[in-house]
Amino acid sequence: MVLTKMKEIAEAYLGKTITNAVVTMPAYFNDSQCQATKDAGTIAEGDTFDVSILTIEDGIFEVKSTAGDSHLGGEDFVNQMVNHFTAEFKCRHKKDISENKRAVHHLCTACERAKRTLSSSTQASIEIDSLYEGINFYTSITCAQFEELNADLFHGTLDPVEKALQNAKLDKSLIHDSVLVGGFTHIPKIQKLLQDFFNGKELNKSINPDEADAHDEKLQGKINDEDKQKILDKCNEIINDLDKNQTAEKKEFEHHQKELEKVCNPIITKLYQSAGGMPGGMPRGFPGGGAPPSGGASSGITIEEVD
Repeated sequence: MVLTKMKEIAEAYLGKTITNAVVTMPAYFNDSQCQATKDAGTIAEGDTFDVSILTIEDGIFEVKSTAGDSHLGGEDFVNQMVNHFTAEFKCRHKKDISENKRAVHHLCTACERAKRTLSSSTQASIEIDSLYEGINFYTSITCAQFEELNADLFHGTLDPVEKALQNAKLDKSLIHDSVLVGGFTHIPKIQKLLQDFFNGKELNKSINPDEADAHDEKLQGKINDEDKQKILDKCNEIINDLDKNQTAEKKEFEHHQKELEKVCNPIITKLYQSAGGMPGGMPRGFPGGGAPPSGGASSGITIEEVD
């Protein structure tokens, strides 16, 4: 929210859209804090067009591939509209508003509202009182005009989709659901392009695109709780078994250890991957990690502490 407000203030002062900014972070920030700051900056700088291909099996989400265009988003469509209406104002009134920060800011705001209106209507009106030198600016734009105006942008929207499929080594016929995420996907033309690309298959609109991030956080929290419960249940089961068998030998302990690892390892691996990995990779003994240390045979229980 803070970065977004700073961006709005800077745009109002400069009279143009800001797409790049330098954000410094304290040296003591950890990886999670740095990533959160980067994410906040991305959100404040505007939309990007990103595609992710995921598989879901037994409640486990796996990202097969990602692709995107960081230079394509909702603001690009707004900028095209601003340029168009700036030219229209100049043609009507022989005055150029492109250097007037206040006028450009008001026109940007009106174009953003018009873009949103066109997501559910065939026409949108732009009405700005005293846009420049006391001149009122009233005009309109149809959905067809909007699509023609942004034809070059629409043309490139399927490139990340095709790239993501190539990276995942999947044919588009193997995609079961296409879920729309983000306000950018409200645009009817984007929806039509995607539906046509997937051979007319209906898009999944069960989640409000604007609320998708919130749903993701809620889902992730639920998954983490479920994983935690799985580990606790297995630990309690093993403890109860060992309590009943006070004379258990090493082989029995090793058997229980392997049972617990079968439950814990996939969950721990997933948590490390979702956190962006870690320096040096996975700890020894986990999938993708180094081999556990080898040693001579012993008669007692071996306990290794993994930090």
